[in-house]
Amino acid sequence: MKLTPVVRVIDEKCVNCHQCISVCPVKICQDGSGSTVKINHDLCIGCGSCITACTHGARKGIDDWESLIADLKSNKKIIAIVAPSAASSFEGDLLRVNGFLSTLGVKSFFDVSFGAELTVYSYLQYIRKAKPKMVIAQPCPAIVNYIEIYQPELLPYLAPADSPMLHTVKMIRQWYPQFNEYKIAVISPCIAKKREFEITGFGDYNITFSSIETHLENAKQQLSSFAEVDFLNPPAERAALFSTPGGLLTTIKREAPEQAEGIRKIEGPHVIYEYFKMLPESLKRNRHPFIIDCLNCEKGCNGGTGTNKKEASVDELEGAIAERAQKLKLNYSSKLSDKQASKRLNRLLSKHWKPDLYSRQYEDRSKSNGITVPTEKEKQIIFHRMLKYELKDFYNCSSCGYNSCETMALAIHNGLNKPENCHHYQTAKIEKAQTNARSVTERLHDRINSANELMSQLRGIVQQMSHSSAEQGTSIGQSSAAIEEMMSSIQNVDRLVQERYEMMNSLHEGTQSGIESFAQTVESVQRVHSSVEKIQEFNETIHSIASRTNLLAMNAAIEAAHAGNAGKGFAVVSDEIRKLAEETAENAGLIAKDLMKVAGDVEETQGVSKNASFGMTKIMDQLTTVASSFQELAFTMKEMSSGTTQIVQALGVMLQNSQRVEDSVNEVSNLVKKVDNFYVDLHKISEDNLKEL
Repeated sequence: MKLTPVVRVIDEKCVNCHQCISVCPVKICQDGSGSTVKINHDLCIGCGSCITACTHGARKGIDDWESLIADLKSNKKIIAIVAPSAASSFEGDLLRVNGFLSTLGVKSFFDVSFGAELTVYSYLQYIRKAKPKMVIAQPCPAIVNYIEIYQPELLPYLAPADSPMLHTVKMIRQWYPQFNEYKIAVISPCIAKKREFEITGFGDYNITFSSIETHLENAKQQLSSFAEVDFLNPPAERAALFSTPGGLLTTIKREAPEQAEGIRKIEGPHVIYEYFKMLPESLKRNRHPFIIDCLNCEKGCNGGTGTNKKEASVDELEGAIAERAQKLKLNYSSKLSDKQASKRLNRLLSKHWKPDLYSRQYEDRSKSNGITVPTEKEKQIIFHRMLKYELKDFYNCSSCGYNSCETMALAIHNGLNKPENCHHYQTAKIEKAQTNARSVTERLHDRINSANELMSQLRGIVQQMSHSSAEQGTSIGQSSAAIEEMMSSIQNVDRLVQERYEMMNSLHEGTQSGIESFAQTVESVQRVHSSVEKIQEFNETIHSIASRTNLLAMNAAIEAAHAGNAGKGFAVVSDEIRKLAEETAENAGLIAKDLMKVAGDVEETQGVSKNASFGMTKIMDQLTTVASSFQELAFTMKEMSSGTTQIVQALGVMLQNSQRVEDSVNEVSNLVKKVDNFYVDLHKISEDNLKEL
């Protein structure tokens, strides 16, 4: 049979501190292998230690308050039994608790104190009949759970009788038939009671005192505002002390004072379970008590797991119980002696008791334990996983919650925890991390120093960029103005080129006319040359005639001489003719010389004219080329003018971009200053960190 959960884990509040494991008397019901500590409910005994210890509110007890309210609203028939410890939690208002519950629809109420009287009666009947070696009292369900799961060898010593609550429930079912169809709500100080009711099949709701107080607080109601409603069953006598440590002892003293010396009173989760572990050895040595009056909670049921009184003082808790017990005792003995009062109570108890009605059987639940013990080799592997290699590594510090490294290894072996939750493991990891951190920090410090140097260089670069950006803006502005002037000059050059082009066209036309004139001159010179040649021919003819005339004159003179006086006149004529012929020949020679010179000059003029004509032709060609070049230059100048306009526009955009760059550089400069300040701070932190390490 699976055990019902009695403790709820609120994961979002759990910080995995392992305080719950530390206080848990059985440890292995707590699973600390994850990010939060879970509960294996089949191994949980319901002691409630983890609820009290958890300062984060991650553990809460579970009861049936919501189910009870829902069933009351649907008009289910329900009665209630109230634990004796209610007199402590609701001091002075015990019967008003009944009044409050009656307003919710609960029909009748029974006092479990009378059930405690029946329990003592059952114990004594069992002792007298069975004569057991030892009896372990079982009013506490946490203790019953513990023995069934973890020490089943003690099951034969558990009192085979029901708890006071089950005595009360069975009494109602046996002697109050009018409530046979009613469900029974148990007003309880204990969250573990729910398991007792489910295992035995008696009791339908476990309602803790805490739930009642929470409901009243939320509803802003006071118990004093409700009427008192009395219990239906007979009153108890001193068994009202049952919720107090030693209550069983006090009650048994009344009926069997001879047994009182053999009773061991023991309570508290840090004591009782360690006591049980040693008990088998005590049994072997016959050094055991006869009756063990034991409770899980250190302050008894008055400070139980389902109460809000766990932090209250023992005097406060037990004072109200003692007062009520005294009143109940007086109720029986006010007019009777103690012996007569005891007989009266026993007659009343015998009417509500019969053999085997209140018997209780137990179950060995150790099979649900499932915990395996690691071999020595497996244990060493686990210790190595926990970074435990030497004796000094075994702290047994309890920081893991298990009180010893051995138990922690057991939990890890069974998957209930992990090495990371070991203090030594964390310390070793931290030391290693610190060593690594120091190395990393030192390297980081070096990098920060390098970064500082780079930042210094970057500052210089940014300053240069800022200066260059400003100069660039100025240069672009100046360039823009210069290009605008150049554009004006280009336009002037374009105009001059256009004018020169037109002048070249005129010069071209003039050169063309000059070439034509040179051609005509060459033709004229050619004609002159031809005329000179003809004149030379004439001059030669004249020279020839003069030579012959001179010869004739000489002949005539000779003849005249021969003629004597008769020939004197002819001689004179022939002499004149000779002179004329000589002058003519002389003049012809001069003319020939002049003609030769003129001919040479004409030939030279002709050559020069030809060369001039060739030169003029070359000039013409060059003028054509120049004119074409001027035309291309004019086109180029227009393109340059258009391109310069685009350059000016581009420079305008560049100027705007330059301004934006300058603004960006200024922003970068500001950011560099901030980053520089950051690196200064980081450098200081790094130095401080190095000192700390």
